[in-house]
Amino acid sequence: MADEDCLLIPQPLAGVDEIDSAVLLCVDSADSRRLGAGGKCLHQHFFSLWQRSGDGGWVCGPVMGAPVAVMVLERLIASGAKRVILFGVCGSLTPALSVGDVLLPERAVAEEGTSSLYPGTAPPAAAPALVEQLAAALGGEGIDTARGPIWTTDAPYRETAAKVRAHAAQGVMAVDMECSALFTVAAYRRIELAAVLVVSDTLWDGVWRPGFKNKKMQRRRRRVGELLAACCPRL
Repeated sequence: MADEDCLLIPQPLAGVDEIDSAVLLCVDSADSRRLGAGGKCLHQHFFSLWQRSGDGGWVCGPVMGAPVAVMVLERLIASGAKRVILFGVCGSLTPALSVGDVLLPERAVAEEGTSSLYPGTAPPAAAPALVEQLAAALGGEGIDTARGPIWTTDAPYRETAAKVRAHAAQGVMAVDMECSALFTVAAYRRIELAAVLVVSDTLWDGVWRPGFKNKKMQRRRRRVGELLAACCPRL
């Protein structure tokens, strides 16, 4: 279905001048509030958009789940965004990724309902050049990153042991709720998008082991978010 056949067309955010650098799109509301703190809040409804003081960078969120993330992404694109970095968390499907590690997903397996509504046949994938830039930026600050496929689902309470084993057997490294839809829409709208995810829990051994309160994870999440917010204005 072509855009002209759609009844709702994404509109620019009122009061927002054209977005002229990469936007840090945060899944979690605490991350978006902390990283946008002190800046000018230019939009506040079910998500907020801040322009940071000092460096002028853009921080947006929260965007938990594929449908909400895509709705927000569409508004950002309509407001001029050409590069977007998703910042969130993921669950590990491999012993190679522990709580607190950082993953840059390169492609995604879609098990959500949003991406299938956008035309296109290519598998959902991050923008390779942006992935390289993010890996270099984080590596330059001593933060190692892993790369590989991710599984995106709408239903975390339907993540079965059989599904985890099947995806892990195909080399999928983690699970989240946004990547495949955002990768798909970014490709459709011809913008660059990549994701930086901190491992918050593990499922690879058939048991869910949450690590959201793990001190290493919390420190890493804070540091990675700060580094991304600082480098976005240069991207």
